[in-house]
Amino acid sequence: MQRFLSVIRLHLTSWLSNFFFLHQYNIYSRFTLLLLCRWKDADIKEWQSACNLLLEVCNKMGTELSSRTSKLLDAGPVLGEEQKIAEWKQKCLVLEQDFLSREETQTLEIEKLKSENIWLQNRLAEKLQQTRHQNDVIEGLKRDLIESVQQTEISEGRRLCYEHKIKMLEEQIDRLAMSQTRENMFETQAETSFKQQKMADTHFTLSFWKNQVNKEILCSKDVDKFHLDLQCYGQSRQKTQKIIQVQE
Repeated sequence: MQRFLSVIRLHLTSWLSNFFFLHQYNIYSRFTLLLLCRWKDADIKEWQSACNLLLEVCNKMGTELSSRTSKLLDAGPVLGEEQKIAEWKQKCLVLEQDFLSREETQTLEIEKLKSENIWLQNRLAEKLQQTRHQNDVIEGLKRDLIESVQQTEISEGRRLCYEHKIKMLEEQIDRLAMSQTRENMFETQAETSFKQQKMADTHFTLSFWKNQVNKEILCSKDVDKFHLDLQCYGQSRQKTQKIIQVQE
């Protein structure tokens, strides 16, 4: 209220000062002039107080503006930091998703490798079992081969013996035939029948030994075939072992 009255008084004094011209000061009395001087002094004081008031208002407004500016300047970096934090959070989220996807892929690869390892172990066990079976078969074949070789050696001796007997029988048949042709006219019927019977027996014996020789020859051929089969089986076994080593 006091400030409002001061402002009204200031306007009145300004209006009065404008009403009285400077060249009219000499027509007024000393009291009037003193009154006007006092009013001027009061006007100056009022103007000074108004200026001080405006200065306070300006200072206050400047302080408020500076505080608001500082807040705005402080809020700017805060907003920038918040934006950076949001960006870093987004990057962390992307990295976390990438890490999870890689971990899942790695887990799937580990499971795949485990299944392949189990499959390979089963295949290796099967191959080892087959190899053991093949070794057993080969051992059996070796035993059979040794027995066959021994029997072949015996059969070879028998064959030579049979061939010698056959040769002797053939020579005997030839001698009997020659003697029969020479002495045919001088022999009786009984002797002729006896010689024919003896010749028939000789032919029978000869055919028997020839059959034995043929059997021995077939046996030796079977042994040779058995040797060849065993050699082929050994080669196939070596190939199988090489394949197993490559798979390992």
